[in-house]
Formats: sequence, structure tokens, C-alpha cells
Amino acid sequence: MTEAGPPTSRPEQLCAAPEQSVDVEPGLDPLRANPLRLRQILVILLDSAVKFTPSGGSVALDVAGERCAP
Repeated sequence: MTEAGPPTSRPEQLCAAPEQSVDVEPGLDPLRANPLRLRQILVILLDSAVKFTPSGGSVALDVAGERCAP
């Protein structure tokens, strides 16, 4: 049994896949969110970013937090 990869895993897109990077700010507090919905949002956003980035482009995901007043 094989699992289908994400929509961006088509061979023609892998050859022209943009450079990808992830930067996560150290020391962030845990995120309180629905993990399934958060994953869906990230997959949709990153899939669109890869799909619409021209050849030779790059896609970056930066995660940073804001401190809320107590």
C-alpha cells in the first residue's frame, strides 16, 4: 500500500521546486491551537507558495511570537 504525497510532489514540480527554508524563533511559548486545522492551514499556504513561486525562487516559513501583556 502506498501513500499519496502532498499535491506538490508531482515530478514536474520537484524538478523546479523552489529553495525552501524554515526559521523558528527560539524560546517560543507552546501554541494553543487545533493541530489538525493548523496543519491544514500550513499545508495549503505552503502548497500555494511552492506552486506559484517561479523557478529559481524561494519559499520561507518564519515563526515568531508576540508577547501578550499579562
